[in-house]
Formats: sequence, C-alpha cells, structure tokens
Amino acid sequence: RLLLFETMIREGNRLSYPLLSDLNMVIRTGGCERSEAEYRALYKAAGFKLTRAIETPSPTGMTIIEGKPA
Repeated sequence: RLLLFETMIREGNRLSYPLLSDLNMVIRTGGCERSEAEYRALYKAAGFKLTRAIETPSPTGMTIIEGKPA
C-alpha cells in the first residue's frame, strides 16, 4: 500500500491555501499542486491504482491519498 499525505486541489474547493501554494510552486520551482485526476495518473505511471482520497479537516487541503499495486 502506498500512502501520500499531500495538498490536493479539489473541484469547487473553497480553501485558498491549495491555490496559493500552487501559484507559489509554479513561480518558485516550476512545480504544481495536483488534482485527484493528476494523482491517479501518477499512481498509474508508477504501477499503482489510486484507491481512495481521504480529505482531512486541515485548512491547507491536506489529503490522504491511498494506492495499491495494480
């Protein structure tokens, strides 16, 4: 089992932190925050299947992203 604890951009998200963090990453490092679909594609490329994304009450948009070997 693969677990990530990451900020996730969610559709209809009313939290500003994930979007501001995304902007900061783009400007400073060329990186980005990801959506569930993007994490699903990353897991698939690594030979895993994203099985669930569990939202936490964190104001930063932290999500537990679970995957299992495909």
